[in-house]
Amino acid sequence: MNKQDSWSRLLTAGLVSGAVPESTANEDPWPLCVLQGAGGWLGAMFILGAIAVPLLSFRHNEGGIIFGLGVVMTAVVIPLLRRQGGIVLTQFGLAMSLAAQGAVAGGLGVLCGDWGSIPAIGCAMCSSILLLSTPQFVHRWWCAAIGCFAILSLLDDYLYVLTGPLAVAIVALLLTTPRTVRYRAVTRPVGLGLACAWSLWFAVCLANRHRYEWSLSSGALEVMAVTIAVIAVLRQARVSWPRIGPVLIVALVPASLGLVIPGVSIALTLLLVAVAERERALLVVSVSGLLLLIGVHYQLDHAMPLITKAAGLTGVGLAALVLRIVSPYGWRKCHA
Repeated sequence: MNKQDSWSRLLTAGLVSGAVPESTANEDPWPLCVLQGAGGWLGAMFILGAIAVPLLSFRHNEGGIIFGLGVVMTAVVIPLLRRQGGIVLTQFGLAMSLAAQGAVAGGLGVLCGDWGSIPAIGCAMCSSILLLSTPQFVHRWWCAAIGCFAILSLLDDYLYVLTGPLAVAIVALLLTTPRTVRYRAVTRPVGLGLACAWSLWFAVCLANRHRYEWSLSSGALEVMAVTIAVIAVLRQARVSWPRIGPVLIVALVPASLGLVIPGVSIALTLLLVAVAERERALLVVSVSGLLLLIGVHYQLDHAMPLITKAAGLTGVGLAALVLRIVSPYGWRKCHA
């Protein structure tokens, strides 16, 4: 979504008025921006190293010291990231924030003796506080991914069952409607963070596939999730109910992959959001994730015929094409 589209939605929601304001974004060349960001991370590494060296001398209650240090760093990072101090300060605050969350989780882990519910909940709470207290999108995305990953680590035995509901939650967080545009600054990074956390934890599940069991009911939930996502996208595009039926029939082709490939609903819902919001980067990520899931499943389950994978990919292409046509821009273009 470009700047003009975002401003139009704000106008529709009645949150702004007038013409699009002039851009005040940083105009520095990207190599200079990269060097500035690296400088911020380098400064944070020096400070963290200076803090870590004295901690090596403590032999007693190191868990409590690390946890307390994480709490102090969290309190310092919040006002630091709320300031608009340029790339160096932003990247410096991001590095310190990640270190603070790691210190909170690591300190609680040492105190508890293992990674259980208390360290995970403590990490999620720290991530949530930093997410809600700072305005930077990248930082919010990182915090959401870390917090969601901590929670998912406690639900690993139910991950396959939760994949369908998580797909619906991601669509609800990422789709932008006139009523939810004011919350986009929070829901957008949370949705992307949830998708990243699920992807990382699902990779862990695939690496230990013998510990997890996928069932037909889990696949049915994934199919239902994709169906709900299609309806949500079409309703957002103001497509009438009689026209939704044919699109659903086409969308059921790729959605049926959820019956044989665990986790495919997440990639498909991200694809739907990418088409609806016209975001090429998210489209590339979703298609790449879908291909990766199919490829990994092909390596783990040789009983699945190649024609099934090919049919699924063909269905994905048809569904994306149909959804592109029925989007507001495509629909007006076809009937101009």
